[in-house]
Amino acid sequence: WETLFKGPGMPAFLPEVDEGPLKEAANLAQRWIKVADDSELEQFSTEDIKGWGTQKCINLLDDVLSECETSAKKLSPKACEKMNECYGFLKSNCEVKFRFLRLALASKWSGAEAPAIEMATSQGRMKYTRPLYRSLKAYNAELAQQTFAKHKSSYHPICAKMVGSDLSS
Repeated sequence: WETLFKGPGMPAFLPEVDEGPLKEAANLAQRWIKVADDSELEQFSTEDIKGWGTQKCINLLDDVLSECETSAKKLSPKACEKMNECYGFLKSNCEVKFRFLRLALASKWSGAEAPAIEMATSQGRMKYTRPLYRSLKAYNAELAQQTFAKHKSSYHPICAKMVGSDLSS
């Protein structure tokens, strides 16, 4: 233990890391990204992520979101609806729901509007609040401004200042 915790450099033994789960998430992300037409959405089902944990779902959404943010390729609103129907991301935990909402708002899916407002106004973590308001602004700037004006007093002063700055730029 002395060498492991107090010795210099890397340990003599490094455990193997199984990249299989990351590859599964990346492969499913690519299937979603490659959908060219809403008629292709029938290929997706609840079986796609059966047995997946939170981190794997996060990796899937991060991959799709990253592709949508760095290219002109966006999911269609119908694709976001299908993704939620199959995987139930709006009923998931904060980390998954947050990523899905950003993706869905970027895709202009109207079904994400109310859940995004609810999440942005019901918890105070700037980690979620600022990016959600930025996504809401891109989706509908007037809606983002109205929502913020209505709830501004419920946020921590620093959060309110930062979100206000995001919405005014």
